[in-house]
Amino acid sequence: MRTSPETSARLFVGRVAPGTGKAELRRHFKFYGDVADIWLRRGRSFAFVQFMQPAHAARAVADKNHFINGRKVYIGIAQPTKSSGGRLANEMSKYPCQRK
Repeated sequence: MRTSPETSARLFVGRVAPGTGKAELRRHFKFYGDVADIWLRRGRSFAFVQFMQPAHAARAVADKNHFINGRKVYIGIAQPTKSSGGRLANEMSKYPCQRK
């Protein structure tokens, strides 16, 4: 069952500054609600933030000005995509951004 964008609790975070860690992301996003998990791959400029409630993710998206470690980041509700031909992929990498 696919989760609709309006009820998703997972955010895509783009333009993450090099050296930004999970602690900085958690500190920034906890203002909007309880953060369940953060996926951040070293050397990549994006992350995923999983909130406990979809309303928390919606609250974060509604705020258009997000600066983390001195860089403006872009956020959007993460969207699941179709599987890539049966290849195993990291679950979080299947969620590109839907910017509002």
